[in-house]
Formats: sequence, structure tokens, C-alpha cells
Amino acid sequence: MHLDDRVLLPSMNARVAMAAFEAAEAEAMAVVDGPGRKPIGLVTEAHLLRRYGEEMEKRRREESGIASA
Repeated sequence: MHLDDRVLLPSMNARVAMAAFEAAEAEAMAVVDGPGRKPIGLVTEAHLLRRYGEEMEKRRREESGIASA
């Protein structure tokens, strides 16, 4: 793995970001803008998993017609 592979880009989806976390064996990764590689944020693996779970639950509720609380 190259150092360049140890960052996330805003355009990455959750699947690609999770693969990057696994490859880097990291709990947190910097988010950089594409061309300039300027740091614009930090994402933890736990936050990514939590938000992914929340979005999946939201979609499940929408598909089943359950109103959100």
C-alpha cells in the first residue's frame, strides 16, 4: 500500500471507503480534496459504519412504508 492510498476522497462511496480502511488497517483516515491533496476532514471507521447503518435503516423504513420517528 502506498501513502497515497491511505486517504479518502469526498467522491468515495461507503464500500470503497470501507475497503480503504481495511487495506490501511486504520481506525481513522483523512479526507483530502482530489487535486491538491489538501486535508478537508477526518472520518473514523466507527462513524462510517454507524452512518451506513442509519441510511440502510432509513431506506428499509421507506420501502416498508414505516414512518420515521
